[in-house]
Amino acid sequence: MVSSVTRLGIVTLFGNFLAFIFRTYLVLYLEVDLLASAIVLSILVSLVNLLQIPFRVPLSELSQVLGRKPLIVGGIVLYAIAILFLFLA
Repeated sequence: MVSSVTRLGIVTLFGNFLAFIFRTYLVLYLEVDLLASAIVLSILVSLVNLLQIPFRVPLSELSQVLGRKPLIVGGIVLYAIAILFLFLA
């Protein structure tokens, strides 16, 4: 029987794989078809990491109050919704 941690890990791995493929395609498309500059491409690719910075500290404090499990499950649900929108786009 597969544990819940393994199932969540597979979902996260699949989501990361889709996001990586999308970002790679986006960079290749923008570079060839739209002749975007390297700075614009770098900002688009690193936007995911830049958005994590302001949320990391407040959510870590919130995890002390609510517990880690609800935040982890909520984050995975929101991540799955984001990947769904990415797939639909």
